[in-house]
Amino acid sequence: MEEKNVKDTVKIAGIEIPIEQLQREREEIEAYGIYPMLAKKINPQKIEDYFINPEYGAQIKFNGTGVFIRKIFNRITMWVARSCGQKTGNIIRHYPELHRELLLIPCVTLTLHAELTFHDKITMKEHFENAFITTKNREKYKVYLRIHDIIECDGEEIWAEPYFERILLIEKILSHMLEKELIHALDTHLRPAYFVKSEEAKRALYTIVLKNNLEGIIFKRICAPYNFGDENGGSRSDACIKLKPMYTENQDTADCIIIGCTEGLGRNAETFGALILAQLTSKDDLIYVGKTAGMTDAERKRLYTKIMAAPKEYVEADFWKKFFKGSGIPKKKIKRLISPNLTCEIKFGERKKRCYVNPNYLRERTEEKQWKQCRVNGDQ
Repeated sequence: MEEKNVKDTVKIAGIEIPIEQLQREREEIEAYGIYPMLAKKINPQKIEDYFINPEYGAQIKFNGTGVFIRKIFNRITMWVARSCGQKTGNIIRHYPELHRELLLIPCVTLTLHAELTFHDKITMKEHFENAFITTKNREKYKVYLRIHDIIECDGEEIWAEPYFERILLIEKILSHMLEKELIHALDTHLRPAYFVKSEEAKRALYTIVLKNNLEGIIFKRICAPYNFGDENGGSRSDACIKLKPMYTENQDTADCIIIGCTEGLGRNAETFGALILAQLTSKDDLIYVGKTAGMTDAERKRLYTKIMAAPKEYVEADFWKKFFKGSGIPKKKIKRLISPNLTCEIKFGERKKRCYVNPNYLRERTEEKQWKQCRVNGDQ
């Protein structure tokens, strides 16, 4: 009897990768043992303090995916920071334009922390896209690698140096490429994080964010070292504070049904990653409208307890196939689906095709809002 052929490749973002190669990449990335420094949500009562305090500078917070980059001679490795890249391996294969430019950096060894962002080629408006978007689907975008920190350079550990000195080193490295005419300034996909220190400059930067509907700004302590996380996830501290307009500005709100949750990573592995949201149409059809996180640890634990105690939703598979179509949530990422009952209020700045764009969790509303009242466009 002939043995069945075992599939020896896996497809990631449309590219077939040998499983053995992917395993080697995972082991290599795991050996680096680098976990990200993440931004802590700002206390609304202390927003003004960070603008005034001379110990903090500010930079724009883009809506992208955090990545690490490791350069050793002519070998480039790039992986998603939040998952430590152990599942996806070296994603630089998906970005030949970044690979070409990273090879031009005049350093023998280099370790960077950056944000991978996508912008419409015509309008240059920023769009959030998954780092594993296929080559075909990102033809309309220009990708940028916004480098906001440096950890090591030519064998020297830089992470312990003051942040302002680290950002100056990034600018120096990238400006060398331009001075030597290795690449034209308008064509480069590598961008240093624009960092300002004065109160006037910080306020001007935030004004730019509001006028252009950008993600927000990050306040960073000027003299702080890089704050590493651990195997349980990234590290958050007062050295890095995020301010999004939705925390302070007048944004639209909506009531949604919590229909389930996704698998969590790192520090959220024991609870969940995001809440899966739904609303009812005028015809009483339950439709997917997005997913949200952003709750406190205490809120997350309370919600998780309620979700796990709620009855599971048993419906035909065809319903869920239709429900999640176009959601971008793979079946394997869904941790639990429950019967409609729990509700919450979200804050959002934009809505596309009935889905909320990056909605921010505000509060649970089960006691005051019945799930049958959560309708598209507020229809009752």
